[in-house]
Amino acid sequence: MSDIDARYTTRLTTLEDLPAVSNLVWNVFDAFIAPDYASEGITEFQNFAQVKSMRSRLEDGALSIVCQTRTKIVGIIETRNNNHISLLFVAVKHQRCGIARELLGQALELMRSNDPLNKVITVNASPSAEAAYQHLGFTADGEWQVKNGIRYLPMKLIV
Repeated sequence: MSDIDARYTTRLTTLEDLPAVSNLVWNVFDAFIAPDYASEGITEFQNFAQVKSMRSRLEDGALSIVCQTRTKIVGIIETRNNNHISLLFVAVKHQRCGIARELLGQALELMRSNDPLNKVITVNASPSAEAAYQHLGFTADGEWQVKNGIRYLPMKLIV
């Protein structure tokens, strides 16, 4: 892996990973995103991040990659439709180590191999993630929106 050190490895997510992935996503959401959301948004996200929902998306063809230490999953990226990032979360203690950039890079490679003509990747960034996505090269692609209690900024990356 190019951007992260040898403590970490990445691989495609398996169904067996989903409980740990769901827990990771929820812990990061709870720490950084939930404080900005009303109960409707928190409930909506809880439903999205449940193991059952993740399993359904994987079985329906979502692309998902995890980053792990020897013993623990510390990062996740999930994409849909070969052009949209649904989830990109890194455990609090492992942030700012290049994990998000590595996961994004690997997902982009797989998305390009699946659809070489696709030139735009989108994401709906939470308020706390906007700066991170800008750091990864994304730019705003609209105004702030709220849907089902989830506040987000549509962003895009030209690849």
